[in-house]
Amino acid sequence: MSNTLDTITIANNCVCSDAEIETCYGECYDDAKENLRHLLNTWQEMNTSTDTIRIDGEKMGWQRLDGYAIVEVIGRPNTPAMDKLTDTLLETLRLNGDWTLVFKLSHDGHLSAVRYSHDEPTGAGFSVVFMS
Repeated sequence: MSNTLDTITIANNCVCSDAEIETCYGECYDDAKENLRHLLNTWQEMNTSTDTIRIDGEKMGWQRLDGYAIVEVIGRPNTPAMDKLTDTLLETLRLNGDWTLVFKLSHDGHLSAVRYSHDEPTGAGFSVVFMS
């Protein structure tokens, strides 16, 4: 039995439905971002949340480096401010160029992500936790 409660995939290489918009990632990006927002609401409700998260990464980039980011986010579950968490997380994990992020939320409240890109064909792994 899998410990995965939910999985969301979001990528920036969708094709826009409106050719007039040059900076859009397309409808599939917007839909996936909304699904991610719901997943993050669930994650935040499952955990003791603070206004700061830590993102630990491994095997990042072509040099396969490890590192972390500490990110301030203010937003409570199911509020408009929750969009800030979604945007901040995506901004922290995205790259220049094409990328795909696969977020997984486990039954025990652990949030992880794998990023695939040209320099990370086997994926860079990320663990996301609220700091106390």
